Amino acid sequence: MVFNLLNWLILLACVVAIGSMLAALIKGNRQARFFFVEWLPELAFTIFRVLQLQSGWDQPVWADYGFQASMAFATLDISVRLANQTSRARHERDIADNLAHHDPLTGTLNRRAILGRLDEAIPDAHRNEQSLAPIFIDVDHFKSINDTHGHAVGDRCLQAIVEAIGRELRNADWRGRYGGEEFVVVLPNIDAGTARLVGDRGRASVEAHPVHIRGKTVRMTASLGIAGITDGRDNADSLLERADAALYRAKFDGRNRLSMHPLMAAAGT
Repeated sequence: MVFNLLNWLILLACVVAIGSMLAALIKGNRQARFFFVEWLPELAFTIFRVLQLQSGWDQPVWADYGFQASMAFATLDISVRLANQTSRARHERDIADNLAHHDPLTGTLNRRAILGRLDEAIPDAHRNEQSLAPIFIDVDHFKSINDTHGHAVGDRCLQAIVEAIGRELRNADWRGRYGGEEFVVVLPNIDAGTARLVGDRGRASVEAHPVHIRGKTVRMTASLGIAGITDGRDNADSLLERADAALYRAKFDGRNRLSMHPLMAAAGT
């Protein structure tokens, strides 16, 4: 009696499950489609098995194999879907991480990432007795570009700045947008003379590559300030502050030039 009641309860549960899935399918529930495909064969074999037991039918040989096959199919389908969801979640995490550390317009590091990476690179440079030279870059008269040609053209000019400077960098060098029309390039393990040469080549590349857009040619120049680490007390803020001071010196001296901070020039590293 107890087993009969249990069988009928199992049968009722299967019917309710199928009815619920059908109702969700009618409402357009996407997950219900997956659930229906995964579990309908197993539910169907369960219903058949209950009816077979309650009616006293002889169990066909294929019934056992069919039930096992339906379970294997459901397990395989669930495993594949979980793998796809895991892959999708990992991809979305990578996108979120990229957005959190990169400037969406230029694709370079954003200000937060620049400071974080510098704070890690400075101690490493000291431990390895290597130099580290950040270059602060500011587009000359950028406001007039926006005012004259519009922000869409201004955005393209910022992208062109990144492309022009990138032509002169090594694989080990990295760059980022500090804010507005200001950029930072960091040159690891490089002497002062070579750093100055790289910076000046970047400045010349900006000048030599005007932006052609909407039938217009927009010529640009940039001012650059370069500094280098001095002692173990340096951090990202102090190092960029010196590079920024050198940048303002370049602007004061007439723009479209590179200025080296006196401490870096005196050290020669």
